[in-house]
Amino acid sequence: IEMEYLKEKVDAGAQFVITQMFLDGQVYLNFVKECRAYGINVPIVPGIMCLNTFGGLQRMTTLCKTRLPPGFLEKAKAANTSDDDFKAWGIEAGVEMCKEILAGGAPGLHFYTLNLERVVVGTLLGLG
Repeated sequence: IEMEYLKEKVDAGAQFVITQMFLDGQVYLNFVKECRAYGINVPIVPGIMCLNTFGGLQRMTTLCKTRLPPGFLEKAKAANTSDDDFKAWGIEAGVEMCKEILAGGAPGLHFYTLNLERVVVGTLLGLG
């Protein structure tokens, strides 16, 4: 049903789509394939939620029912030794995922910043 609604929006004139947050690049790539198969051919911009705190990661993944790549939560827990260490890991994880989806054809990136710029800036710097 969700694809039907999305297709209706595009057919009514939507010129692009921004996804909800995800933390597994393959989820985005699979979604784009599904959209194309359904006849949704506008640009699909990935919505990126940067990882600022372990608690925030837990809240957002529970709230949004976000699928995590294998081992992701364990890596996040291991990086949660200090605020700076977690943010550094969040930047590394964000850069890795952004590179994956850009290589897979993403037309750009949309960052959900929540007015927290440090990890977003670090991710952008990591992308070059």
